[in-house]
Amino acid sequence: MPLAFVVALGGAACSSPASHVPAAPGASTAPAAGTPDVVRAHTVCFAGPPAGWSRSFADHSLGVSGGLGFDVGAVSEDGGMAFGHYRSATEQGVGAVALAGGALSRIAPLPAGAAGIGSMSAAGPWVVWEQAESSTDLGDWSVRAWSRDTTEALVLATSHLPDGGSAFGEMPLPVVRRGVVAWAQPQARHTSHPEATVQLYDLGRRRATVLDTGRVSGPVFAGPYVVWARVAADESFSLRAVDAVTLRPAPLPDRARSPGSVRYLAGSARYLAWSSGQQRLTVWRLGSNEYDEYTTDLRHPLQFLQLAGDFVLWYAGYPSSVLDLRTGRAFDVRGSVAGSDALIALSEPARPPATKTEIVPARLSYAPLSAATRIDSC
Repeated sequence: MPLAFVVALGGAACSSPASHVPAAPGASTAPAAGTPDVVRAHTVCFAGPPAGWSRSFADHSLGVSGGLGFDVGAVSEDGGMAFGHYRSATEQGVGAVALAGGALSRIAPLPAGAAGIGSMSAAGPWVVWEQAESSTDLGDWSVRAWSRDTTEALVLATSHLPDGGSAFGEMPLPVVRRGVVAWAQPQARHTSHPEATVQLYDLGRRRATVLDTGRVSGPVFAGPYVVWARVAADESFSLRAVDAVTLRPAPLPDRARSPGSVRYLAGSARYLAWSSGQQRLTVWRLGSNEYDEYTTDLRHPLQFLQLAGDFVLWYAGYPSSVLDLRTGRAFDVRGSVAGSDALIALSEPARPPATKTEIVPARLSYAPLSAATRIDSC
């Protein structure tokens, strides 16, 4: 499960020369000029998984080999693998579980004293994650990548600065698409507000690009664009976007360009989502003038957002939640969730722990997604 949230926003812009970044599939973000916005409001209701989802999870349920604990953090685009944090009484690390049988492959062990894994993302052959290197110093972290094709492992960034100091700000939330990793890299402390650079790293070309600097959020891939948030000197929020191929600024419609406040972002081929505070979520259907606004309750703070098909997933401490964007209805689960357009995976202990420190073997379940998969009751 995620370790900490990141919101380090705003400041003046600064760009380096553009490097080529392969485009992500998706529709143009530009609706027809002059088309009035369509805004739908939803008050989200929550319950346990509906009967159909429970049957689907039960029909696709498996234990993780070796009796290990496992928190799912990401799912491969084809739905064949779940990636996450495995652990036992003697070891922990990043692993991949084959959803056709439950076999776990160890990707990278964690060093002794590490706190665990934060945000994860998977696309194509690449898996990226933020790694908390110390359980006593949550400012000690790294951003890492691993290739399923070659098993190559890379350290892309750390919290350690060249002068021996440490970066000032929250841990990054890295995302990957089409061989490009994006994250916000915290900088040295210069003001009372954390500042960061919006970083892209092309894993094929081994080339880094800085898109923005200041009080900026972590970026996301949304349709064919890279999008991030900024806070200006007057504390107003804005969303910024570049074309993922040319890295030239991309126009956003007024409602997206001026989003109110922004706490978390999530993007997919079809949607851009952002939370404002802990209870409000706005979702824009890319290429249209359609927006949906969702209001949750205080027990379900909106953090660590993921998009999977027509669903938003998030971790609220306890529980984790799955929201159907089409109906405004949601269900809770007691474990961790992650997904792709292919499926949503759930990881939870196979039984209640006997003590607070006991590591219980995990059970992985998943529900395949299709156009007909919905949450219609709660």
